[in-house]
Amino acid sequence: MSIHPTLIETMRVEHAQIALLQPHLDRLQRSAQQLNYTFCRDNISAHIAQYVASLEDGVWRLRLTLDNEGQPVLEHSALAPDIEPVPILLADTPLPESPWLGIKSSHRPWYQAATQTLLHQPQLFDVIFCNQQGELCEGSRSNIYVQRDGEWLTPPLRCGLLPGVMREQLLQNGQTKEAVLTPADLQHAQAIRVSNALRGWLNAKLVN
Repeated sequence: MSIHPTLIETMRVEHAQIALLQPHLDRLQRSAQQLNYTFCRDNISAHIAQYVASLEDGVWRLRLTLDNEGQPVLEHSALAPDIEPVPILLADTPLPESPWLGIKSSHRPWYQAATQTLLHQPQLFDVIFCNQQGELCEGSRSNIYVQRDGEWLTPPLRCGLLPGVMREQLLQNGQTKEAVLTPADLQHAQAIRVSNALRGWLNAKLVN
């Protein structure tokens, strides 16, 4: 891969704590190794700890970027609560087949249209995409779940999606399991949820 995008982790800071910090660092390290980026976990951890200690008490969105030389940059913003169920929209066009889908980075051209949609329709929480085979994949900023026969199901990584930190936590806890899903499963689901590490596991509703 000839380009050098920055790697990204977006974390939830609540009362000076990041509940899923180690899974975030694990994913960041895997991506750095895959791209042959410099990665020093101790340095990044110390950088985060120092930054978080400087924040006022509250709930914050903490964004970490890492360049190919291993230099971390942090920035934060206030995090407002969500009103559930959050509205989601099904995209008209599928995602491409790309190894970058599994890496959280600044290289995400396939989500440009979704970003503009969310900018102009701020009431929407996310846009949900399918892959080239017509299988449900992921949202532009969240993983997707449907309830079927009382079970929560989420697409497997082989469908071409980001290994979400919250998604992995839910799988490990047995709160959801992997299954290949289609738009019909989404449209006829008993219930829908989306997740990311910043917002948690949220009830959602599909809108037109």
